Amino acid sequence: MRDQIAGSLRQLPADGPVSSRARIASPLVELLALLEGAVDTTRFAPAELWQHVLLPLLHIGPAESFPPLDADERAALREGADPLVMYVDTVPFRTPSADEDGLLGVFSPDSLA
Repeated sequence: MRDQIAGSLRQLPADGPVSSRARIASPLVELLALLEGAVDTTRFAPAELWQHVLLPLLHIGPAESFPPLDADERAALREGADPLVMYVDTVPFRTPSADEDGLLGVFSPDSLA
């Protein structure tokens, strides 16, 4: 992923800041802003945030129902576990992932170039 981002950055003209390229590379600029923002605001590693929270949320979507929580999960909530992380851990995907164990929990290793 780093190589793809670095390759994309190398294709941009080098005569100014990345922010000045927002019009021609807006998805790349948005991704860089999100990744940098995640590190600065949460100190949560961006790859872990994407793999364990954000991309699973895209596959889970709004829950139609909630599975019953076991005793350990209820205890974790009582002790202050993050409800969003609990949601991601307990609610099944509505939209299947190509490979939950692959890159970022979505992309199977054989589909990466």
